[in-house]
Amino acid sequence: MCKKVLIAALAVVVGLVVLGMTGTKVGGLVRLKWNRVCERAQQQVAPETEIQLIEQKLDQLANEDRRFVDQIVRYQMKASDMQKQVATRREQVAKLDGEVREMFVSLKTEGERVSFRGNDFTRSEVQVQARQDFEKLQRQEAALKAEEGQLKELNETRGLYEKRLSELRAERESMKNEVARLRNVLLQERLAQAKGKVESDDGGLGSVRQDMRALRQRIEVMQKTRELTASSDNGPVRRALAEKERQSATDTSMQKRYGGTSTTSNSK
Repeated sequence: MCKKVLIAALAVVVGLVVLGMTGTKVGGLVRLKWNRVCERAQQQVAPETEIQLIEQKLDQLANEDRRFVDQIVRYQMKASDMQKQVATRREQVAKLDGEVREMFVSLKTEGERVSFRGNDFTRSEVQVQARQDFEKLQRQEAALKAEEGQLKELNETRGLYEKRLSELRAERESMKNEVARLRNVLLQERLAQAKGKVESDDGGLGSVRQDMRALRQRIEVMQKTRELTASSDNGPVRRALAEKERQSATDTSMQKRYGGTSTTSNSK
């Protein structure tokens, strides 16, 4: 049946697609015919088969988890590398910030010579170094801020993939449970249909009942026909004799039944 439907659908589509090149109305007709063919083909599929197809789709969609897992692993690795880079950058910034702070503090002392970490330098040398290191510190702090932003984005993106994967798995599991429930409902419906068929199945006795009813009616007709025919064959004399005989028999029966009772009652 499905093969015939597919062949008919193919014939309709091929014919109408050729006509569909000539105008939009015909194109709409093609879509209408195709939708009808699809609906008819869908009606030919048993519910049990549809359940199997849905289960198969859900199993196939489970393979799509690999896409999310791959992205999660990729972003996790990138985040790990960025985390190390951020940690290194923070150490560099902290170290440079401490050095600039020490130089800035040392410049507050009097004199042309400035002591920095146990070494003597001219004030101008320390000032130049402090300015250069402070500008470097600002650049490194800007880089650290950008790297921390990238790390945040990587973690958030990985979190989105993890959340979406969890949602899809939960939804698929819910669908599987619903399919299982529909399978049970369908099984109950099939059992109810089978029970109805068993209860309505008379084992072919229905036709026998009809035959017996027809035979009974036929025999009754024969009997009534015979009785009418026999009564019509009797003449007026025979009917009068039969009536007199019937009345005499009735009187005799009445006498036997009530004769003695009547006498006793009158004597009292």
